Amino acid sequence: MNDRFDYVALDIKALLDRRYSESIGLKNFDVSSILSSMKELTNSRVDYELRTTVVPGLHSEKDLLDLGKQLSEIAPKAKWFLQNFEPKNCLDPELEKIKPYDMMFLENLLEKLRVYMPNVELRG
Repeated sequence: MNDRFDYVALDIKALLDRRYSESIGLKNFDVSSILSSMKELTNSRVDYELRTTVVPGLHSEKDLLDLGKQLSEIAPKAKWFLQNFEPKNCLDPELEKIKPYDMMFLENLLEKLRVYMPNVELRG
């Protein structure tokens, strides 16, 4: 990893073994580049974070728990930030009709996720 970087933020859109293509709107997206980037970051001296914007309909509680398990196997000490979806300025206007998750739901989810990823936090 290039030591000229001070910090890297890597978006993790969805489960790495399923639903990733759907979440980014590309068919048959190969997640190997994401896995490679995460492995490289965990082996580098660069400070980094993982972040996921939580979108109802795309991320269920089970999906996020499964994602937490996946991330714990790849980057167990990573900082992982969950960001609640904000339905504005979306490329797809249909997404602006989605109601974000209730903050209580996300706070309860954090406690469950910390079993896998102790450094998970809410942002925003």
